[in-house]
Amino acid sequence: MNIAIMMRLRMIDFLLDYYGSVGRSELIDFFGIGEATASRDFALYLEKVPGNAVLNPVSKRYVKTETFKRKYL
Repeated sequence: MNIAIMMRLRMIDFLLDYYGSVGRSELIDFFGIGEATASRDFALYLEKVPGNAVLNPVSKRYVKTETFKRKYL
């Protein structure tokens, strides 16, 4: 996995822990990536850390679960 992807996964992990939710827009704005890349990053995060977040279909944001544990420190 390259360093850019790892940085984005760390950002997802941090924002979930600190704010309780995160959406694609945070990654797009901070890293200057496209929507498809942000979507792939969330899919990869959920694959690597299953059960840490769930998608809220109304807000279209990923929300921290009660079993959340930081993986990328």
